[in-house]
Amino acid sequence: LTLASGVSVFVYLQHGPLQYHLYVWFAVMLWDRALDFGTGRLLTAARMLLWPKYANSKSLLARGLGLVLIELIIVGFFRRSAFSAGNVLLAISVFLVPLPPARAALRWRWCIACMCASIFTQLSVEFGDDARLVLAGGMAVFAVAVFGEIRARSRGDRDTARVLAAQAYLVIIALALLFLTMQRLKAERGLAPFLCMLNWGVLLVSLVLPLQLLRVCDDALLRLLSLFVGWGTPYMMLSINYETLFLVALFAQLYFWL
Repeated sequence: LTLASGVSVFVYLQHGPLQYHLYVWFAVMLWDRALDFGTGRLLTAARMLLWPKYANSKSLLARGLGLVLIELIIVGFFRRSAFSAGNVLLAISVFLVPLPPARAALRWRWCIACMCASIFTQLSVEFGDDARLVLAGGMAVFAVAVFGEIRARSRGDRDTARVLAAQAYLVIIALALLFLTMQRLKAERGLAPFLCMLNWGVLLVSLVLPLQLLRVCDDALLRLLSLFVGWGTPYMMLSINYETLFLVALFAQLYFWL
């Protein structure tokens, strides 16, 4: 607490932005929780990671890739292309992970997801409105909701399937409202009060529905699908270009990793 307060005072005196204070406190909280496990355990874990008792070329390569990825994350704050390089390395690193033959196809799915995510960090951050990309992102979110519903019905989980079906319909409604909103703004007619209320209603309901699914479903992947659709819908409503497609690519990485 003393260390974090001191660094926060230093950041304040340097007129640093608010997020710098958050970075400091997050780091302090992380290490405070880590030290609760005991210094001896941390040192043992570090020794096992850096100096394994039984090391081979694959394990050493995996550790080297881990260090490179950490450095790329840091460089990425200055050069966005570093995140693309990191995604390419993540796509390759999956071949270092042993998988049973029945799940070998996951490697290629993971590679595709990583390569897709690497494209977006190469694109310009200065772009105009593109309704086609927004529509494509919305349809991708809709496809995820339909996929989740089919998965839930195959497991015989009707309650979960109903929630995901409701989320799928909500995505379609959100797309229709987004299209009407863009048409009115393009025609400089302003946003009608009833349309504004409908947009806010869809946004709030989309955030609440995943909480309902958490009560009736214990499948981690189905919960992840519902949370993504629930948060992806308002994200889509606020996007103007390829942002939603980028979110879908990141979600695919997380899904295939789990």
